[in-house]
Amino acid sequence: MRSVRDFCSDGIEVIVSGKEAFEAVRQYTKNALKGSKLRYRLYRGSIPIFTYYGIEDQISELYSNRVELPSGGSLVITLTEAFVSIDVNSGKMTGEDSIEETAYRTNMEAVPEISRQVNLRGLSGLIVVDFIDMLKYQYCRAVESAIKQAFKDDKAKVQFSYINDFGLMVFSRQRIKPNIQEINTTECLHCKGIGRVKSNEVIVASILRDLQHIAHRNQNKSFDLVAHSAVIAHIFNNKRNTVSTIEKEFNITLNISIDNSLDVNTFVLKQGDDVNSNGYKPLQNSGYQIEDSSNEEVDNSNKLRGNFWLTKWLSRFLSSNN
Repeated sequence: MRSVRDFCSDGIEVIVSGKEAFEAVRQYTKNALKGSKLRYRLYRGSIPIFTYYGIEDQISELYSNRVELPSGGSLVITLTEAFVSIDVNSGKMTGEDSIEETAYRTNMEAVPEISRQVNLRGLSGLIVVDFIDMLKYQYCRAVESAIKQAFKDDKAKVQFSYINDFGLMVFSRQRIKPNIQEINTTECLHCKGIGRVKSNEVIVASILRDLQHIAHRNQNKSFDLVAHSAVIAHIFNNKRNTVSTIEKEFNITLNISIDNSLDVNTFVLKQGDDVNSNGYKPLQNSGYQIEDSSNEEVDNSNKLRGNFWLTKWLSRFLSSNN
């Protein structure tokens, strides 16, 4: 019923699958939309209605951040914590006599698609549209008028600003429902919603730094490294000499194991022969853990604390003599 109320207007034909749903639409249109010229009919085919009309592909497009325009341009939609960014790109759009004409035509073509995507995705809050720069005053006013006209039948309240000197137009839209990403998607387990993960080179560099650090403090011992196969392959192909150098310098042994259940940017580096899966730590939380029953760590911390106060006392002494 909400879909009929928000998206269906006069001149639109609604095709309903299922007799119960069809009867519900008929009763709602009769009672709540009195005087409406909305047309509706029952779908009687054996093929699923979304498959028959090719709706599944259109639904999949709603999860993409790029929307192609008919003449070769595109929209790039990015959702952030505070606002929604929509970038208009000309792409391969050509055929006009000048850059100014191409920019104007692309912006005008993007306006109805912006309105359509905002409604279908349920975007709300502060929305910033980065149009292609236009120098002519009348072109800017024409695009402003067109976008206001495109949102004329929007059920949500929309407030517009003007296109500024940088080609940015800001408008706010009332939130009437959650957006499609909030309802139908979950945060990526690998990137944690950022959209990108660290490269193998960066992850391996962190592993080698941690290995050198703990090898310096725990010489003549063996360590176990467990990581994703892509990270292990990068170590073998590109950092084999570096690992050998660290092993020789500190007289340690590094045993490497693969665990593809780990995230790509997660590894565990532990001392000893048995690797416990409970010790896995993400890269941002230092990425390694040392378990040792000896008191070497306590002794080293006491030495470091004594050296710290000795250095501080000497610096004060020398500064007073100067």
